[in-house]
Amino acid sequence: MLRLLKIVRKHRYVLTNFVSRDLKIKYRGTVAGYLWSLLEPLSLVAVYYFIFGVIAKRGEADFPLLVILGLLPWNYFNGVIMSSSTALRSNAGLVLRVHLPRETYILANAATALVVMGLSLLVIIPFMFVWDVVPGWKLILFPISILVLSGFALGLGMVVACANVIYRDLGYLISVIFRFLFYFSATIYPVSMVPKEFQYYFLFNPIALCLSMGRNGVMNREMPFEPIHVISACVLSLFIFALGNWTFPKLESKAVKYL
Repeated sequence: MLRLLKIVRKHRYVLTNFVSRDLKIKYRGTVAGYLWSLLEPLSLVAVYYFIFGVIAKRGEADFPLLVILGLLPWNYFNGVIMSSSTALRSNAGLVLRVHLPRETYILANAATALVVMGLSLLVIIPFMFVWDVVPGWKLILFPISILVLSGFALGLGMVVACANVIYRDLGYLISVIFRFLFYFSATIYPVSMVPKEFQYYFLFNPIALCLSMGRNGVMNREMPFEPIHVISACVLSLFIFALGNWTFPKLESKAVKYL
């Protein structure tokens, strides 16, 4: 952790330039530009609302807000992992020629995903007015949930960044795993839709816990989890983060040979 903090402090200007570059590339050539950060999640909410709210008749009136508060953190988490898996390969020219800590590329991807999520969060404001959602003290749980998610994402990102260079099949495997994880993490539905006898065990999935904690925090609802679920998610997040920090320096020199 101290190493990453030193990298951020020493190379903060490089990181800022990388984030600016990635954002410009992401929206380059588009008419709507940064508005896609709002339009993309809105289109997904419309699809899921039609499926669950109109066709299946499931969910309450504020179901669109519930969906978007699950989708945006999920997209952030998924974005960090997927972009990290190609971080070294997509920056191969810089990695081989520029003397720069290679964690910088992963940190830049994470920062870019965080900025995109921050821009996208603006879309929840009109929904909160429509359904008269007044945030309370529980709102603090949203940034806490993002912090825990970030620990997972950065730790896993540092592992897959090197491993995907050495073992090219890993990128495809990650895509398959994340498709399953998307539906088993209460991303587009509340935990209350899970059968009661399974809810206690379901919330030991740290991603489901983080999404539920952040969503219920913003919507000022009762929390469906117990302290043991939060403790378990935090401990696992720290472990994965530490594992990534320990693994990356051991694999990066080997990974560079495959670029």
